[in-house]
Amino acid sequence: MVFTAPPWLPEPLNPIPEAVPVGQFVLDGTGGPRTPATADRILVDAVTGQTLSVAALSERVDNLAKGLAQELGWSPNQGQPMDKVVGILSLNCPDYLVLSWAVHRLNGVVLPLHAGTDSKELESHLTASSCKVLFASRSLSSAARQLAESCSLPQNRLFGLSSSGDANGAGDDLGKPLEDLVSAGSGLGPLEGLQWEDGRARRQVAFLASTSGSGGKQKLAQVTHHNIISNIAQIWAHESYTRKGQPKTGVMVLPMSHSYALVVSHMTMWAGDPTVLHPKFDIMAMLKSVGQFKVQRLYLIPAIISALAKHAALLKMFDCSSVETLVSGGGALDKDLANLVWSVKPDWEILVAYGLTETAIIASFGSPHDIVAGSSGSIMPLVQLRLVDWDGAEVECHDKPGEILIKGPNVVPAYLASDQPVQDADGWLHTGDVGLIRLSEKTGHEHLFIVDRLKDIIKVKGKQVSPADIEAQLLTHPAVQEAAVIGVAHEDAGERAQAYICLGKSAAAGECEDDVRRGIREFIEQRMAQEYWLGNRIVFVDKIPRTLSGKVLKETLKEWAREGRTGPAAH
Repeated sequence: MVFTAPPWLPEPLNPIPEAVPVGQFVLDGTGGPRTPATADRILVDAVTGQTLSVAALSERVDNLAKGLAQELGWSPNQGQPMDKVVGILSLNCPDYLVLSWAVHRLNGVVLPLHAGTDSKELESHLTASSCKVLFASRSLSSAARQLAESCSLPQNRLFGLSSSGDANGAGDDLGKPLEDLVSAGSGLGPLEGLQWEDGRARRQVAFLASTSGSGGKQKLAQVTHHNIISNIAQIWAHESYTRKGQPKTGVMVLPMSHSYALVVSHMTMWAGDPTVLHPKFDIMAMLKSVGQFKVQRLYLIPAIISALAKHAALLKMFDCSSVETLVSGGGALDKDLANLVWSVKPDWEILVAYGLTETAIIASFGSPHDIVAGSSGSIMPLVQLRLVDWDGAEVECHDKPGEILIKGPNVVPAYLASDQPVQDADGWLHTGDVGLIRLSEKTGHEHLFIVDRLKDIIKVKGKQVSPADIEAQLLTHPAVQEAAVIGVAHEDAGERAQAYICLGKSAAAGECEDDVRRGIREFIEQRMAQEYWLGNRIVFVDKIPRTLSGKVLKETLKEWAREGRTGPAAH
């Protein structure tokens, strides 16, 4: 059975452009609701307060493209795109987007690099992509220099990028500053226009985005210009049903090196939604900026949302009266956490998005007119979704879980230099996520609910146990700040759940760990069936290992469990 968008959703932009780069699409506002008023204040640096207009960004992109062309000897219509790969290792800053679009203007490809990724993994990304140029912000210049040396990048292909998050005296420029390239470009004549035939955006890679796919070692997803343009059109079709074109100022604290922040930043600018951009996540700085810039939307991940909900006093310290909507992505937001948020801020709309790097980036999204706690919203326009159960059979009804398969114009075509296909022979992306479709009691329309990762499901005496269900219960315990659950081998049951827990400040002072562990164990046993019980498999840790997007690194926890550790190995 193929599930599709609900009947209330309008059609997206038609036709979706196929002959322009995504940067041009965003800056031109092609077919979008952006007005001249919002275009004058589209991007705000949260640290400096500097406000940038669409016109200023467009001029800066053009000048940087000209400066890069002169410096690198690149021409927009000569050479292959994959011979023009530019890596970016930087904190968030307006120039992250400017640089990306300038590279696209030269028919190049951008390689976003996560600062928190293992150096060997970063080296493999540069090597696999044959990266020719590297930009880095000052605070990351030391790591970038080591990376460049490991990959034999010459000094004249290393450049500096300025971020307001770079502390005074932290690091130095990796190479020639980006500002020098912009200045040089401003004195040059116009670049020749890109000569793209219709359909080029479908084939042309815009970003090489790191992803673990359905699990394991990171790969580079080839995200095309059309993938992102399609998703912008899909998101806006979804939003326009209730938005009526009204701009919403949002705050972005998530790293642009992750697809969630990167694609959302493209979408908000195209739609005319001013974005307050932070160099990195800082909960106090974020909340301060909410009142300062009258932020209406918070783009967050469940881990940050949990911290906000559990520290309600923080929300009272700052003026958050302007906030209307909390958008959650990068992982499922369970109903217990949603209800916890509403207990603190009952007027906030919580819109949950589901997607992957491979869906560039949203496949389903919540709507204010039909909010269901625990739901990941309705399927996006032009997206088709199927569910396949444990036996490989098609799910033909509601409320029955199965692996989520997705097809749509936003699904990326391939991984770079990998034998693993993104899509099967029929064009379906196998997400590795388990979900189900359930009808909304309010409207009767279909909603997607995420159950767990397929590979993380625990098999207890033949029964399927979702770690996410246990994690959701644990997070409602007053002593638990963070929790992650994995399956471990068990002699009688095959597998059993084991929990890794960070205790919060509300854990009783002076109470011994055995007593806290006993209390948590009994808490679960009073609320869940026996196959979900933890017994004494409760491990207290200082920190749960996560990706930059907030997803728990379950493979790391399984490694800890095998080796009897409660943290990273000593080096």
